[in-house]
Amino acid sequence: MRHAPLYLTWTHAFLFVALCDACVFFAASVGPRKRNKLHFFLRPIFDKKRRMRRKTQRFCVRFGELSVDDVQDPFLVSIHIIADPGESRCLQGAIDKILAWIHPDLQLFRVSERRTSKKKKLKQTFTSQPALAIILFLQEEYGEDQILHVHECFQKPPWQFYHTERVHGKFLPYMPCNQDFFTLANGTPLWAIRQVHYGKEIIRFTIYCSYENFLDMMKMYELVLKKSVWKKKADFCVFPIYSNMDIDIEFSLKRLLKGQTPVPLDSSLLEFRVKDFGQLVPLLPKQCSPISEGRWQTQDHDGNKILLQNLSPHLMAEPSSASNSRGWISDPPAAGNQQRYR
Repeated sequence: MRHAPLYLTWTHAFLFVALCDACVFFAASVGPRKRNKLHFFLRPIFDKKRRMRRKTQRFCVRFGELSVDDVQDPFLVSIHIIADPGESRCLQGAIDKILAWIHPDLQLFRVSERRTSKKKKLKQTFTSQPALAIILFLQEEYGEDQILHVHECFQKPPWQFYHTERVHGKFLPYMPCNQDFFTLANGTPLWAIRQVHYGKEIIRFTIYCSYENFLDMMKMYELVLKKSVWKKKADFCVFPIYSNMDIDIEFSLKRLLKGQTPVPLDSSLLEFRVKDFGQLVPLLPKQCSPISEGRWQTQDHDGNKILLQNLSPHLMAEPSSASNSRGWISDPPAAGNQQRYR
């Protein structure tokens, strides 16, 4: 049997994805009742579209459509969570279960254990705000069942309800849980889910900044990420980290109101892969100290502890040789010696 040329096969795949996107725009333009009926009939098509997108994304990376300078690293930003003894497996499993709804291949969170328990309780006040949050933007096109199922996961241990964000103005969320925040344990990031009506799903790392330090922190993270701000407002900015046909990974800064205080997390650390490490260190606001081979610890202007991983030369290879079977540039960083974190 004679097979079609490869370029025709992938052309059909791209056309199929474009057709599905047109269905999404149409579904978003009708009323809620008709939209739910459309979701029932279009869900098999949407599922196939997601599989097609992953295949086409891997095809693009494998055949080198990106130049060496344009190689994206999905693990440019990751988070280390330090749990009490005996709790790491439970916390890691809870995070993996949530992220599996977006992309099961992404391992952006690593949980390790400290040597002794740390039962320090975080005192929640009206003027304090945990400094780190993870916002997951889920597509509405797959129906409300997916978002409700993720919200149900947040209702079960080890997840804990933290608070509901107050929304000013006339904005009304589609889902009752759209402004709820959850956490795994004291000293770990907040988590929340949002709906997106069309486009890709998003994983967004958000740092809440003090009013006074917002601009200085924006300049600092521009240096660390070596990326320009993509979206910018007076109290908010977004840095693009990684993008494919399935998802976007973003890093953002949110400016708190005057009088509000961001509380650094004592059981979580953001890690950044950096190039030209020697040139970056003199420009940072706080001193760097080594914690392991290739990793250094420092702080930003608000006192958030961050890790800097000196990117090895072999990670900067061409996509065709550096990407693994999943289409990522390289595996996520190992957890390292967590006990040496200060």
